[in-house]
Amino acid sequence: MADVARVEQAIFVDEIGLAYARLGAAVVKTAFAPVLAVRPEGLVPVAVEGQAHIVADGRTVAATALLAALDAPERRFLATLWQTLHVRNHGHLGVEGLGLFLRYALDAGAGPDPALRDLRLLAGHMAEAGVEPARTVCELTGMAGLAPDDEAMLVEAVRAHGLALALGADGPAERMPALIARLRPDLVRLDGGWLARLDGVAPALRMLGTLVAMLQDDGAEVLVDAIATPRQLATALDCGADLVCGPLFGPARPAGALFDPAPRDPQALVDPSSAAVRRRS
Repeated sequence: MADVARVEQAIFVDEIGLAYARLGAAVVKTAFAPVLAVRPEGLVPVAVEGQAHIVADGRTVAATALLAALDAPERRFLATLWQTLHVRNHGHLGVEGLGLFLRYALDAGAGPDPALRDLRLLAGHMAEAGVEPARTVCELTGMAGLAPDDEAMLVEAVRAHGLALALGADGPAERMPALIARLRPDLVRLDGGWLARLDGVAPALRMLGTLVAMLQDDGAEVLVDAIATPRQLATALDCGADLVCGPLFGPARPAGALFDPAPRDPQALVDPSSAAVRRRS
């Protein structure tokens, strides 16, 4: 279990009310990346995904590098600490109605109990911070390593807290279709790196479009993340994705920074040269 007292002791609040954490010499703050819905009027920001921005000795430290050096209980503590920061800082976006995407990495070897306790902890922080569960998506990663009964307990807990359930393609490829069919998530995250590998392979791209349509027919929205290039965005749009996010839409911005809620023009992102021509004309 992530130690509740330890999480609280690690969190501080600055002069404008933003929460941050101290871990030895490291300072952890929240950055928010936009999640955009594909709509007729363009790519519309509908939510943000919290990311940990870590600075130690004046240098930025990748969260993945820090987690890789720790054992499972410490990784779970840090993950809960970071999600708590994101929840507390969500109210500083300055834009009403934006949802929040959270990720929880499961430790299959520990069983469901630590995750169930941590979900209760996060739900309590959400209530205190005024974050609406109905606008919050909780993605569980590592589900492919759990027993079916444990899967069911976690899914029930996520939904009992009023959160939408998301799954990512983070497990063995052969297990994911059955897992998604069994758990019926509200959202499925597809890695934009897949799109890069499929680029130019017409049969594979048709299969991807078929997969997206099947997921949508089962009631799930499809998010394509890590979109870094115009080609990846074009592929995501062609395959029918509901939501997109990634560095193509700009870097994650620190909590408290101004957030631009305006729709983005997909054509300008897919073909920047055409946008330049329109500006000159």
